[in-house]
Amino acid sequence: MEYIMCLIGMGSMLGIMYALMRTSTKELKKLKNKPEYDAITAKLPDNVTLGKQVLAKLENTHTTIEETKENQTLYIAISDKITVSKEEKNYTRVQTLVHECIHAKQPKKLLIFHFIFGNIYFFSILVITILTIFHIIPNTLIISNILLIMAILFFTVKLYLELDAMTKAPFITEKILRENTSISEEEKRKLQEGYQKVNEKAIPYSVFVMLLNICIPFAIYLLIAGIVH
Repeated sequence: MEYIMCLIGMGSMLGIMYALMRTSTKELKKLKNKPEYDAITAKLPDNVTLGKQVLAKLENTHTTIEETKENQTLYIAISDKITVSKEEKNYTRVQTLVHECIHAKQPKKLLIFHFIFGNIYFFSILVITILTIFHIIPNTLIISNILLIMAILFFTVKLYLELDAMTKAPFITEKILRENTSISEEEKRKLQEGYQKVNEKAIPYSVFVMLLNICIPFAIYLLIAGIVH
């Protein structure tokens, strides 16, 4: 019964969050698909050059930037490196790059803790779920409470790191665009309007997705534990 109540509570919380968010993946893709803005961004420097400008603005002299074949821009805390894609036309690339550069300025110990603890959390759920199926773990209620504490801690750290980057990125992006001479003032204004519209939807959506990704494995474990016991 306790497992069912937990699942109902978790589902209700996520349902309320989704209803209040009023944003969908389809809507976000539509906001990011702006060919007229992409044409403006294509005039800006390549991602590596732009990333170095952002790091200089943030007074970061230790992080390296490397171009990759993958269509993804990502900061890797363990190696203190930002990998950037070759994509130069999508207008959201500027703010995405700024977002990752901000991560590079966050406390490294916290970033590494987030990475390691996140892997421990997901691996623990996998192992415990398997052990529960084979009745090797008798008291699943205690285990559930431990996993819940781990989930809350992981989400709290992740939320802090991501919100810090997401809320600072628009201001840094504005400064970078203001100093760039390859696009006009009108073009800068258009890009800023586009970023503002994306941020209004993307920030709450990202928080919801973060919570959803943490809750789903835990919910699967609760469901299996409820069936087994």
